[in-house]
Amino acid sequence: MKRSLALIATLASGFALSAAAQTLPAPTAAAAPAGPAKIAVIAFQVAVAQTNEGQRNFADLQKKYDPKRQQLKGLSDDVDTPHQAASGPGRQVERCRTRLPRQDHR
Repeated sequence: MKRSLALIATLASGFALSAAAQTLPAPTAAAAPAGPAKIAVIAFQVAVAQTNEGQRNFADLQKKYDPKRQQLKGLSDDVDTPHQAASGPGRQVERCRTRLPRQDHR
């Protein structure tokens, strides 16, 4: 009996709250600004790069990391050169011939 009474009270209060929420007046338009909102979008990285200070700092960073970049480029070239020489069209045919045994079709 107590459970059903509690259930009925809970449902009744839920219905009353939802009905009250539907009958509340909508907020007035006075809170909204009269004209369109003005929004500015700035490309920050581009703007900073175009300033004198940004260009100077970028040049300093290039000078600082240029030796490491050159070292990595040299290592990359050292790795790529043997791969390019070994992957020529004649080398691929030669590798296939050494891998596959000769098959006679008689």
